[in-house]
Amino acid sequence: MHRFAVGNARVAPLVDAAILFDIATNEDPRALFEAGPGGLQLWCTELDNPGGLWTKLRMQRGIHAKPCAFVGAIRWQGGRTASIDETGLVLTTLAYALCDLEQVPMEGIQNRSEDLAWARRKIQWLWEASEASGPTPRIIVRE
Repeated sequence: MHRFAVGNARVAPLVDAAILFDIATNEDPRALFEAGPGGLQLWCTELDNPGGLWTKLRMQRGIHAKPCAFVGAIRWQGGRTASIDETGLVLTTLAYALCDLEQVPMEGIQNRSEDLAWARRKIQWLWEASEASGPTPRIIVRE
């Protein structure tokens, strides 16, 4: 089990896949993730983003393998022995980059519908790209 998945063995394959598709080191267009002890971070690029205002954003490379912007975070819910029904992926999106450009007010950056829909598709894709078995854990949106 990967050290970042300590506390929930069911998400270990998801963490391994996120490391494989790490935006900091992988130029593959599907590499939009960053694994850490608290969960995963999800990033978008100019070619793969939630659409709308994101398409107008000029993204910066920074320390990553390609220009990108932070979209949200995923952490896991459920204990070390959690079953499929007990394991959840807690998703929160935060459109900081859009707020920085004054396209979205600060009070409107969290869990925008288009960001959540895009993030859910990316989580589903990562689960399917991983060596996980069984259905994708339920995705829980937290305010």
